[in-house]
Amino acid sequence: MGLSFAAWLALWLVDTAMSAVDGVTGLLLLRSALLTFPLATLLGLVSGALLGGLVWLSRLGVVKVDAPWTERASAWLVTGTPLEHASRIARVVALCVVTAACGYAAYLATHALVIEMARPNYIALSALAAHLIALVLGALLIRPLENGFAFLVARTQSMPWIGWSLRVTWRAVVLLLALALVVGAVVATRASFALSYLPWESMARVLAALCGGGILWFGYSWLSARLRLGICIGLGALCVAALVLVNGLGETAASARAVAEGRMLSGAVGYRALRAAFDYDGDGHLHIFGGGDCAPYDPAIHPGATDLPENKIDEDCDGEDLTAAAVDSPAGERFAVPREWPNRPAVVLITIDAFAATRMAAFGNTDKVTPNLDAFADRAMLFRACFAQGPSTRLSVPSMFTSRWDTQIAQRLEGKHPYPIDDSEVMLAEVLQKAGYDTSAVLPDPYFEPHHWRGITAGFRSVNTESYRRDRSSHNAATVTDIALAEIQKPRTKPLFLWVHYYDAHSPHILPEGARSRGRTPSQIYDAELSLVDREVGRLLKGLDADPKGAPLVVLTADHGIDFTPTHHEKFNYGYDLYSSVLHVPLIVRVPGGPVGRREHVVSTMDIAPTLVNALRLNGRFPFQGLSLVRELASDYENPSRRLVHQFYIFENYWKDQDPLEKIALRTDRFNLIHDRRKGTYELYDWRADYFEAQDLIDEPDVAADLKDLRKQLAFFTYSLHRRPAPTPGIPAPRRRP
Repeated sequence: MGLSFAAWLALWLVDTAMSAVDGVTGLLLLRSALLTFPLATLLGLVSGALLGGLVWLSRLGVVKVDAPWTERASAWLVTGTPLEHASRIARVVALCVVTAACGYAAYLATHALVIEMARPNYIALSALAAHLIALVLGALLIRPLENGFAFLVARTQSMPWIGWSLRVTWRAVVLLLALALVVGAVVATRASFALSYLPWESMARVLAALCGGGILWFGYSWLSARLRLGICIGLGALCVAALVLVNGLGETAASARAVAEGRMLSGAVGYRALRAAFDYDGDGHLHIFGGGDCAPYDPAIHPGATDLPENKIDEDCDGEDLTAAAVDSPAGERFAVPREWPNRPAVVLITIDAFAATRMAAFGNTDKVTPNLDAFADRAMLFRACFAQGPSTRLSVPSMFTSRWDTQIAQRLEGKHPYPIDDSEVMLAEVLQKAGYDTSAVLPDPYFEPHHWRGITAGFRSVNTESYRRDRSSHNAATVTDIALAEIQKPRTKPLFLWVHYYDAHSPHILPEGARSRGRTPSQIYDAELSLVDREVGRLLKGLDADPKGAPLVVLTADHGIDFTPTHHEKFNYGYDLYSSVLHVPLIVRVPGGPVGRREHVVSTMDIAPTLVNALRLNGRFPFQGLSLVRELASDYENPSRRLVHQFYIFENYWKDQDPLEKIALRTDRFNLIHDRRKGTYELYDWRADYFEAQDLIDEPDVAADLKDLRKQLAFFTYSLHRRPAPTPGIPAPRRRP
């Protein structure tokens, strides 16, 4: 029991130290450590009691425990005739070979199935069948392989040049290590990108905890009985004091719990155990340890629930019922278009996948990664504070083309993501096509093809993915530009709307052939990839300027950003959170004859569709939720009171009967308030002053009044934008606009 407790105590110490290294300091670190200490203590006592109980039962003879495994392993290595050792070696090698071969075969089969299958249950069943087949084949192959290896080992025993590695005692270990090194080298070479997603840090923490626990226990065993008793009393008193202090933290315990559960392995394991034991209503929230569940027996009331206005029930446990105060939303408003702007120019929308805006010189970068894009921004209108609606392609591109939030977009719950967009949605290309435009898309990857992502290219007469077929490498920007230039030069009687997408900067990050990089880190390789995209976009822009039919209206942006800093993105550089660095994208708009300049207030990629409709003077009513930026393009207008909403909306959660809106954020000109609805926690950042959002202000008294107002606004947006029932599979979700 003592050794187990020491290991958990060591893990708590490692967690606290790593949290400090990650930037958690001051009172928040103290609160998080106090919150986690009782959990680590409890886990140490429980695991120690289980192990101690097993030892006690073995001593009573209730449970029979054989000799320690170290003794059995030593006897297996040392004793026996040379023939027996040859058989043992052959068995180990055959088992390793069969395991590696069958595992790799099952991986290849599963990878192919994931691409071909649609429904998740079909994928699961097919993957299970693939592994069962591999298991059967392995069982059939292991005996012939064992006999063959036994023959080879027996033959090599008399060879003096390898006799050093075939001594009776260690020959199995040597061969096993050699085989492991070979297999490890192959796996590391072929699957290095996949291996990067393994929980290496967690494994390192466990190893450190085991070593630290052994050291603590060894030191404790050398102390006198009086000192041991004093240490036990002190730890017990500290545990009680931590519980009392944590209980008195009130709402501030939520931010400490976010750190304890998100950055401390002992806290994450502890909270999982606590939920299994004390989450009485099954809503995923606790009423103890900062969980904040004000109704532990009602699954409809918890910190992540949607508060219904003026029903006299506090569903989200924030201390008050939501009021139905109207939130001003000027969506759909249009502005006067300057007379000198062309009436129906060609329109080119250029999107760059995973584009970190801070790589541009216009955002302070001095490394000259994107000289062509910087030059283009200097002769157009650059919106420096533009943000995507969601943190990944499938969460941002539909929102860009519909100008609606993900919770409003009607999708069909069938197949696998990206899910089909229902025909009832009004897409930008459909609007322009009906207005007389010849619509065309040049796309670099089959991910965007109509058969894979139904509805995303609705309204495009031509969808060209030939660049992927011509160039299967990770970098086909040159081919994309060639096809786009050819599309522009085609004779046509209608104005052109062209969407060109570049995919080269998307992960996995591989150094382009012939490119130079400042180093071999993913961030440095990403810069080389982005430089390649910049070169090809520059070539495309040059071709647009040389078009004899006249300069088009050009919009350049990205589907989302990317961040390589470890503050929030140690594992996934984007796609799983709503922090500013993964949502921030450049937005550059060049209107023929239009102004050149910079705009600093927050805008959204959801504004692109209403801006184009307004700038092209198209008539009609459209269900756009973004705002037209014509006023900003035509004058010096700034809108510092603008608010944006971001959503992390996982539609497939409906398969698991879970709420798909996992996170929602409200952004103002200064603050970014993030609500994790699954954990019931809030984070508040001054993103202007703290771009990478390392300092959580949720407990700072100086912003308490701002936080209260922001939480009310966010609660209203959550209610307004998330009021639809779970869809029936294969049927579009009902559309209910706020």
